[in-house]
Amino acid sequence: MSTVYISFLRRLVAAALVSGAALAASAGPAHAASRSAADFGETVAPATRAAFPAARLLHSRQEILPSTAVQLSTAMFNLGPRASVLVTRQVGAVPAIAGETSLARPGAAARTARLSAAPGGLTSLSWTERKGVNFKVIARGAVPRDALLTLAKGLPADESRPPAVAPAPARIDAVAPRSTADGFVAGAGAWTDDLNDESTLSTSSSYRYSNYTGLWQMILAADGTLLPWSEIDCDFGPTTKQYTTWWQQDAGVATSNPGTVDGPTRAAAGQNFALEYTVADGSDYGYYLGYWDNIFIHRHGPNISPAYRWDVRNINNNYPDDWHGAAYTYANFRGC
Repeated sequence: MSTVYISFLRRLVAAALVSGAALAASAGPAHAASRSAADFGETVAPATRAAFPAARLLHSRQEILPSTAVQLSTAMFNLGPRASVLVTRQVGAVPAIAGETSLARPGAAARTARLSAAPGGLTSLSWTERKGVNFKVIARGAVPRDALLTLAKGLPADESRPPAVAPAPARIDAVAPRSTADGFVAGAGAWTDDLNDESTLSTSSSYRYSNYTGLWQMILAADGTLLPWSEIDCDFGPTTKQYTTWWQQDAGVATSNPGTVDGPTRAAAGQNFALEYTVADGSDYGYYLGYWDNIFIHRHGPNISPAYRWDVRNINNNYPDDWHGAAYTYANFRGC
């Protein structure tokens, strides 16, 4: 049985667990998704399936980004064994997006969209629907650019009502070098290289039991390699080592240290991070886009202590709003 097929079977089980957990969460008032969040997923699903017939809606969320007045709606879709797409909408004090690709949208004149693709990484299409409303489509895997355009053109006319608030300009600060001496995962500038200078994780690592390990386990879970969420215990033991080996094989990582989160492994994972929104104080929000889920991250700006730190939201839907710094020396995610 091939490694790719085994990996796909693991992901199918992961999808069942994610769907079951989402249904269980929605049954109780503490974790129930808002109707508007469900509506966003249902609204974008037909266009997504028209562009990607195998698309499966995994979850849809709506929230106000902390420290902003921006309402963020997201819908996560799996497209098959090695592909996924995330559709997002920002409503509020958001800057206009300038692009080079013409995009015709229902109920409005053509506008320009920004289309970008990183070799071996993510492909994204973003545009301003109208003042105060931005959309973004982020895809992972072998996803044709034309399919993203088909999805964007197929979305119905947006009827959200942004507040009459001008977007505050985001500050651009000099990027300071980061290192493991910071005591937590940190970075600035491009998201894709933030993990490059972090420490290696292994069963013998000094940081074996830490929120940093918890972050890595969430990456494994988002890609359907780590099953189930209950395995996220922030301890890099033999089980996490085995799941890491499977992840490396599936990602085609050339490493002489299978089962350890070494430089090549961190660089490969880094290609799956994407920016969502930059705040006026210089901090920003982004994602790790997995095949079966995404990890939401707040990266501190230079004037938020500790500077440049990653704060990570627990991927486990049983613990909503469980945010913690990706620390090297302690583990305090719920479940750890």
